[in-house]
Amino acid sequence: MMHPGAEAAQPSTEEGILTIEAAEFLCALHRRFASRRQELLTERDGRQREFDLGHIPEPLPKVGGISEIARPGPPVRSDLAFGQVMLAGPPEGDGLSRGLNSGASLFIADFDDCLSPTWQNCLQSHASLRRAYDRADLLAMKDLAGELAAISVRPRNLSLEEKHFLVDGRPISASLFDFGLNIFYIAYAVQARPIAAHFSLSKLESHREARLWGEIFRFTEQYLNIPRGSIRVMLTVDTVSAASEMDEILYELREYATALECSPVSYLSSFVKSFRFRRESLLPQRSDINLEQPFLQAYQELLVHCCRKHEVRAISSSPQLVQDGLKRDKWERARTSLDIRHEIELGFDGICIADAHLVPMALSAFKENARGRAWIRRDVGHCHITSRDLFSPSFGSITMMALRENVESMLEYLEAWLAGHGSARSASGIRNMASAELCRAQLWQWIRHSARLTCGRRVSRYVVECLIRDSLASIELRVGEVSFAASKFFMAGELLLSSCTDDCHSSLPVRAYAHLC
Repeated sequence: MMHPGAEAAQPSTEEGILTIEAAEFLCALHRRFASRRQELLTERDGRQREFDLGHIPEPLPKVGGISEIARPGPPVRSDLAFGQVMLAGPPEGDGLSRGLNSGASLFIADFDDCLSPTWQNCLQSHASLRRAYDRADLLAMKDLAGELAAISVRPRNLSLEEKHFLVDGRPISASLFDFGLNIFYIAYAVQARPIAAHFSLSKLESHREARLWGEIFRFTEQYLNIPRGSIRVMLTVDTVSAASEMDEILYELREYATALECSPVSYLSSFVKSFRFRRESLLPQRSDINLEQPFLQAYQELLVHCCRKHEVRAISSSPQLVQDGLKRDKWERARTSLDIRHEIELGFDGICIADAHLVPMALSAFKENARGRAWIRRDVGHCHITSRDLFSPSFGSITMMALRENVESMLEYLEAWLAGHGSARSASGIRNMASAELCRAQLWQWIRHSARLTCGRRVSRYVVECLIRDSLASIELRVGEVSFAASKFFMAGELLLSSCTDDCHSSLPVRAYAHLC
């Protein structure tokens, strides 16, 4: 009998990754947790309706000492793989090889933001990871500078589905597909050598979603006979609702959580979507969004405080907020310096960056600025951050140049993503889908609230539509009529216009995925 999803991919293209046993495990995950996932997605819709009515997330009442995490066994915080410098990148072959040999302590193979999830790309990326698990000793021989980075897999988020793998006639959750395939082959590798299963979960919106993942991990341990404690998880707090439930999220995953990561880029997108009808939540242009914004400062301080209280690592990916807004010429100059003193002073134990060339400089910066500082300190005082601080208004301006840059950046990135090259970096600075989502969120918000530009003009659908048309004409002139006709630029333009003028309910990856093969 052919396994579910086999009709969508021939064995020659699967590279042996979707075996009968692996498919059976994926089916077991889907049948056990599909209904729970749908319930949680419905809860997301209900939460958004409350935001639309003017509510803001409030901390949940602490019941039964939930704010104090009592770990049942040896703390996983001792895991040294979550070191000072981590690198996030595409899980495909070349990107994976560069990441493993980058000098970072941990390489996050990011299926969520760094990969165009065509069926072929997904299968090849999973196959590359499987080879890395099976032949870690061989890969290490290629590294002349030191040891290979440990691998952490970031599955796609709960809202996405893998339409090419059907279970009982319905597509499997993309997050279960990515997690399931990786943990299945890690379980085989464990039989040969001790390997910790590292994962990074992003875009959680509540402690109930964290509870679901805890149940998934426990089910997996039993099904695959994995030793308890093998699964280690870094949780990315990148939605406004999760920011108010950090304690509860850590409690639900207390057996597995080893770090919390802040991700300002994704947090800003969530900020716009959650408070889409509040004009006071209007964001300025990307160049004016820095860590001096009060609500971003509060977001970071609260995360560090929570990590100190529960003795897990605090990881920052704040440098990406600046780097993703740089044009290529400025980016090349930025590689010569990396200032992370702000993160170290706030108390972060490590940073996650998106360019392998920055790893040596990041390691040097930590060595220079964090000398003699223990990576974790339990000097937890009173936290003065309130829920209002997390959602305070931002300051800055919006120029016509910034509006044009958002349009051009999204067109170039979306074209590459739709063509199956999602890990490609656009000439205007966008490196991943998270940054594209932020550009889209800003465009949507500026149109919705008729934001005024510094030149006095207001942003409207007509203005953005004209910019898209002019940008496409310029691109066609640059690449030639034949190449333009064969590209995905026209589709990218239609997707961009519709996604920044709709109701901002569905995410950009969900909308774009419908156009992928």
